[in-house]
Amino acid sequence: MRPHPSIQPIPQEIIHYIIQKLATDKAALRIASSVSSSFRQPCQKLLFSHLTLKPPEISRYAPCEDLVDLLKGSPIIGSYFKSIRIEDTPYHNDELRTGPSLWLTHHKSFAEAFNLIHTAGIQKFSLFANSFASINDRYWWYSLPPRSRQVITRIMQSPALVHFEAHLPAPLAIHLCCGTTVRRLDVISGIGSVAHPGFSERNNEGGGVHLETIALSGCWGIRTLFLCLLQGNDGDQKSEGEGHNCFVDLKAVKKLKACIPSGQIYEYLAALVLECHSLQVFAIDTPFEQGDSHAQHMDFSKCPDLRKIFVRGPRLRGEGQVSDIVKVAAVHLRGVPTANLVEDVHLFFLHSLVGWSSALEKNIIHKLCRQGPWATLDEILSDKDRFPMLKRVRVDLTTTGLRDGDDEDTTDEGVPDAAMNELLRRTEELLPNLKQKGLLELSIVIEEEGVEYGPI
Repeated sequence: MRPHPSIQPIPQEIIHYIIQKLATDKAALRIASSVSSSFRQPCQKLLFSHLTLKPPEISRYAPCEDLVDLLKGSPIIGSYFKSIRIEDTPYHNDELRTGPSLWLTHHKSFAEAFNLIHTAGIQKFSLFANSFASINDRYWWYSLPPRSRQVITRIMQSPALVHFEAHLPAPLAIHLCCGTTVRRLDVISGIGSVAHPGFSERNNEGGGVHLETIALSGCWGIRTLFLCLLQGNDGDQKSEGEGHNCFVDLKAVKKLKACIPSGQIYEYLAALVLECHSLQVFAIDTPFEQGDSHAQHMDFSKCPDLRKIFVRGPRLRGEGQVSDIVKVAAVHLRGVPTANLVEDVHLFFLHSLVGWSSALEKNIIHKLCRQGPWATLDEILSDKDRFPMLKRVRVDLTTTGLRDGDDEDTTDEGVPDAAMNELLRRTEELLPNLKQKGLLELSIVIEEEGVEYGPI
């Protein structure tokens, strides 16, 4: 009897191809990791590329302790993490017998776990502190044990770190970026305190913040956030002998995105744009429920490299009320100087209405298709002298859902698809110059929750 030939190992190229096909399926990756040693490491690198730490649903459950056990059993896993998200939110701790406490403040295994993680390989770091901001009248940062602050500082000093996402007081978010390799900063300013203490703990590297991308959002502290960027984060109430300035080099910023909660914030955004001399992409997202009374154009005269503009906002709100986001978009576009380099303009107009019925439909579409604002928009964007390099104007008429027919059920939040198609047709008629020049791209988009739209 002839012996069976030995089984040849699978080529690494084929293993890599198989694993990449399974990259988004964690269950399949877990199964594949047990096939052989050739599969184990590349599968585990994907399985453990991201780590999220957040308060347990059950106070006696200890996720950090489980993480410590995992990393002690398989130390190599500690080198696989490329993205880390930490959520410091209130929870009730039975052992402390107190009210809600911030999790990181009391978790003893937090620092121990990160002693087993190779933080030098972290590329993205997300740090979320809930608006329950103080403990015993102290600020969140100083309420943390020193070992927890050291962990956060060590992650921020990773030479691979390029993206920092922070739900923190604005001065702290900027301070943590000082002297780091971070190139993108997303700040959700959910804590509205204007006054803040100076930061006695300097980053070892010192220096300012050199960012290429800034994304700003929030409500309570958004004004403070803009002021920190414009004036530095030394603050109005820095204690004597404490703290230091940490300025963002705004002239190096290439991409800027701002979510504006109200029209009163426009003046701060306009001031910020004037400082961003290298700006290539500008994106604004605004609910703008007060019409256009506070809108002011962005002066892009200091941004000679601007290539893309994105404007997102609602066209419908309440019971059929129309928001003038089209007029707001036109106001912004007037701020672009003549003979600019803008190639792409993307307008993202949301149409979401509770109680849309056939009785309202005709009146609503008539309101949405008033010629004035659209004619202004068409005139500005089709002006070859103003926009000589323009290649595309994309207009997305978006909604959170469609429904068939003329259902009178006012509990249905979907917009009738026939109404959206009619709106699409009427909108196209209102932009004749852009259509004739072949610049117009018009479509209906179903907006999905949790999906980010736009160039940033």
